[in-house]
This record gives sequence, structure tokens and C-alpha cells, in this order.
Amino acid sequence: MFAAAIAAGIGSGPARAAGQGAPGVVLRLPAGTAQMAEAGSGALARGGEGLFVNPAQAAYETGASASLQRWLEHSTLGSLSASIPMGDGRLAGAARVLDFGSIDEVVPDASTGGRDGRSTGDRLSAREVAWTGGYAMAIRSFAVGASVTYVQQSVADLNASGVTSDAGVAWRGPRDWRVSVAAQQLGGRLSGDLRSQPFASALRASVQAPAFTRDRVTLDAAVEMLAEERQPGSATLALEARWRSPSALTLVARGGARAGASTALQQPYAAGLALESPMLGVEWAVQPLRDGLGFSHRLGLRWSR
Repeated sequence: MFAAAIAAGIGSGPARAAGQGAPGVVLRLPAGTAQMAEAGSGALARGGEGLFVNPAQAAYETGASASLQRWLEHSTLGSLSASIPMGDGRLAGAARVLDFGSIDEVVPDASTGGRDGRSTGDRLSAREVAWTGGYAMAIRSFAVGASVTYVQQSVADLNASGVTSDAGVAWRGPRDWRVSVAAQQLGGRLSGDLRSQPFASALRASVQAPAFTRDRVTLDAAVEMLAEERQPGSATLALEARWRSPSALTLVARGGARAGASTALQQPYAAGLALESPMLGVEWAVQPLRDGLGFSHRLGLRWSR
């Protein structure tokens, strides 16, 4: 995995490791536990997590979330998000971190003519961090939002950074039908010590509808279309079932499957569970990996009001 980060640093396509084909791997991976459980779909994201897929969706909830995932080998993926009321809308902030881990630095050994290597005693590390801030406002049944993201990438002693932006609109209709459209990575470049590359723009659109409601059980279904620059398009079906107990606790089951563009490492399907109270929630997601790499698990906490 670290070798993939080194490849990213010299500009040969950081996202090839993640199968995304664009600079800024951290921007292309599911950033929340629910999003991972739904195979990358952001149709059901809310609150600060809306910044990861459509800033307009941050208008619908005040709260905070945190999640952590062991991604591959020694790499770790984590996120934080929060949204608070401000004026006629909500101010939201989020952070995403992808830490590729570290390895021993090995250089050619001159005594063997460079055929063998020797350790310098130093460690080489690689990581990407994305900081996002945005504002969203609901206007009757519509919501609009915009956000700005600062991305920083470091590979050993090389660094690169860049700024990009997102904008989106969302609509809530009768019987809780929802439509969401967002333009992501609008302009900007990742540049510095590493090779300069433009962020790849993307268009994300989704439709969510209640599929089943009876007594304490509800089932929501969502279809999301994602078109990315220099990448084949994809479509994702996401399902979220909720059972509300008499004690006010809610058990949530999530699942998703994606068709079209696929990643090199993750299987195109995932699932997860959550247990929620009126204000707090604990979330878990799992996604199988290709090439016998096992499973990737993610745990998350959510607070809302």
C-alpha cells in the first residue's frame, strides 16, 4: 500500500491504488460509515457528512460524526464532521484523513555495487488530509449549499496541496421523496514538490424514495449516478431499513451495490448496521476486498438533534 502512495507522490496516478484515477485518493473513498455501508452512495447522507457528497444535504440536520477504518494493510482512513445552525442555514465542517502507514527507508548499498540495499534507520510515511468547510440553507422544499476543500498530500519529504470546491442542490418532496444533485471538485490543482495534477471534477445525482412503511418498520431505497472526469460512470443502489423499538432505540440495516466503474481493491458491494437513540448512534460497515485481502471494517459514532 505504501508503494502505491509513492507512486501517487511522483504523479503516476495516486488513485490507481484505489482504482479511482484522479489525484486526491482521500476524496474518492467513502468518508462516512453509512456511505461505506451503501457502497459509496451518498444519497442518504445528512448533517456534516453531507459535505462529503453534496453540501446542500448539510442543511437538514445539526449534529456531529466520527468514523475510523482500517483500510488496507497498515493504512487507516478516518473522518470527522459537524454542522451547526447559523443564520438561516447551517455551517458545516469536515475532515478526512488517509494514512498509508510507514516503512523503513532503504537505499542502495555502495559496497555491493547497489545490488543490495541497506536501512538508513529512518522511516518513510505517506498521508493525505482533506479539510472542508461549507454552508447550506433550506428554502421551502429546496436546499442549496457550497463548500471549499483544502487537500494536503505528503509522501516521505515531498508535499503537495491544493484547493477545490463543491456545490449542490437538494429537494424534499411529498412522502419524503428526495432528489440531490452536486458538482464536485470544481477546479483546482494538487501541486507542490510532487507533480502538479488537476482535480478531476464529478457530477453526482440521486433519487431517494420510501419503499416500504408498516408499523415500526421503514425501508428507504436510493439510486445514485456518478459521472467522473476521465472515468467510466457508475450507478449505485442503496437500501436502508429501520426498526423502531418501543424503547425509542432504532436498529438500522444498510446495504449497497454498485454497477459500472469499479475500484481495483474494493468489491462493488457493502453492508452495515447501526443502533440509534434519539440523539446518539453507533455505526458499523463492512466491505469485502479483492485479491484475497479479506474485509475492511469501519466504526462510527453519530450525534444529532
